[in-house]
Amino acid sequence: MQIHPLLDIAGRPVHAPLHDAESIARDSDGSYLVGFEWNHRIWRYRPDLARGRPVALKLPAALAGAPGNGSLESLAVLPDGRLLFVCEHHENPDGTLRGWIGREGAFAAVSYVATDDFVPTDLAVVPGTGQVLVLERAFSLWRMQRSRIRVLSLNDLRPGARLEPRELVRLGPPLQLDNFEGLAVQRHGAGILLYLISDDNFSRLQRTLLYQFRLRRAGGAT
Repeated sequence: MQIHPLLDIAGRPVHAPLHDAESIARDSDGSYLVGFEWNHRIWRYRPDLARGRPVALKLPAALAGAPGNGSLESLAVLPDGRLLFVCEHHENPDGTLRGWIGREGAFAAVSYVATDDFVPTDLAVVPGTGQVLVLERAFSLWRMQRSRIRVLSLNDLRPGARLEPRELVRLGPPLQLDNFEGLAVQRHGAGILLYLISDDNFSRLQRTLLYQFRLRRAGGAT
């Protein structure tokens, strides 16, 4: 395995203030879509990811109003080729979170219902099930880190939709928790594997944890 820096549009390694990549999804052509915060954008990278200059996607103008550290945490490519992305803290007047669905140049707004102080940090399509999983995180000084996974139906993902996922699983003791921000799904034989990874923010007080779970059925995990 080799580690390479992401390149910017000029072909140079990405650096501040453009460096905060928070989400990634692979498109059907093998290219990678990477979502960035602070300077809110999605760049499309060629399949080898580490080589070649990215191409910027044309995104909704309203995304520019998102908080610096509260935008493109969650990004997924749906089976029909549409993109779905939901902001972490960018709110509508009714308190729901802003999101969009569609194709480049033709994105439509959706709203995401967040509850119990949880916010979305990643999305992943579950192959062959008609479902999208949402990883969520919550933090407070007295309750510390909390994480859960909720599930959406692909049938609910339409322009103007109010997305209210149902809870699939809430993570807690005896599992060790940290700042979980990454979710991936992989078909494995007749089953599905889920991967969760935490972001340590380069802090000695946090850890990078990687968990693997087996999805037992459409309604639960083990």
